[in-house]
Order: sequence, then structure tokens, then C-alpha cells
Amino acid sequence: MLYFILSYRTIRYERAENEGMTIPDFLRLLKRRAVPILLSMLACGILALFLVLYILPAQYTASTTFCVRNRISYEDGITSADIAACESLTGPCMALISGSQTMTLAAQDFDGLSASDLSAMISFEDMGAGVFRMSVADGNAGRAQAVAVRVCEEAAAQIPSSLNAGTLSVIDGVTVTKDSPPAVRGVLIGLLAGFAVSAAVTLLLDGRGSRTARGEKDQNEFV
Repeated sequence: MLYFILSYRTIRYERAENEGMTIPDFLRLLKRRAVPILLSMLACGILALFLVLYILPAQYTASTTFCVRNRISYEDGITSADIAACESLTGPCMALISGSQTMTLAAQDFDGLSASDLSAMISFEDMGAGVFRMSVADGNAGRAQAVAVRVCEEAAAQIPSSLNAGTLSVIDGVTVTKDSPPAVRGVLIGLLAGFAVSAAVTLLLDGRGSRTARGEKDQNEFV
């Protein structure tokens, strides 16, 4: 009887070892290795911040503001119906500016840039009442400004007749700003990457140690 009891306990112990690590076991393992994991996260965060600030190429944005109006003049003043009409023209204007016709005409002045390349560089922000901002993003400040100016010229010349709108005008000049690097996002990504790598290494080393210990135990039992 004692033999069967001891055999049963041995089988249960071996089954428990073969079931693998549970989530609570993994959390306890991370807690025991907290200092190396935190140091790894800190190192990866600093490395990511260095890459974002000093290694990644700078980005520039050239911006200008358009104003679309449904009539050429408002001698009797602009009404709420006029404002609604202007707002309804904003979406089609943005679509036509980034459309193939305008982009093809603008791309003729830039070697190495196709219409699809220019379209990918452009984004819009609807500011309401028929006013919207166009932004051109590029790694070269001069080229971003030149693209924005050329697109403005083509848009103002082509789009009003296409929409039967009164006017489409540029209400401020093209300004170029240097985009701030996403330092916070880079640090967060670095911290997460450091945690993932250190946790995986910890789990791998623990599993290897467990297999080694189990092999030595089996060898000792065999002997």
C-alpha cells in the first residue's frame, strides 16, 4: 500500500512539472527578476530616445490655408445659407486638390516625383465655413515649400471652374515648420520593447534551467 501511495505522489509531481508555467508562476518569475528587467527597459528607452532625436531624419511641414466661396462677391452680406454652401464645397475642393489632375500638373515641375508621390505628401484639415488648411510633409524643407506653392497655383486656377464655385483663394502664404520628433512615443516603444525582450529572455533562461535541473534529477534517480 505504501508503495502505491508513493508512486501516486510521484506521478502527480511529474504531471505538475510537465504542465508548464502558469500565469501566476510567470508573474512571480518577473517579480524575482524585476531589477534586470527594469534596467533593460531603461536602456532600451534611452536608446530609442537617442534614435528619435539624433538618428532619424528630420521632417518638415509646409502649410497654407484655402478659402472657398460659393459666390464671387457678397454685396448684401454673407448669409447662413452661403456659409452652408461654402462648407459643402470644402470636401470636393480637398478631393480635387489631391486628385490625379492637379497632382499630375504639379508633378511636372519636380523631377523624381510622380502624381501619387505628391498625393501621399499632402493632408488637409477642415477648419469650417469653407476654410481648410493644406499641409505638405517632406524631409526636405525647400521641396515641401515648393510643392505647396505649386499645388496652390494649380488649385486656384483649375478647381473653381470644376466646382462652379465662386472663388478658391489662398488666404495666407506658405509657411514651413520643422516637425517635433515623437520623443514620447519613441521612449514608450523602447520601454515596451525592453520589457518584452527581457521577459522573453528571463522565461527562456528559466525554462532552460528547469530542464537542466530535471535532467540531473532523472540521472540521479537512474543512478
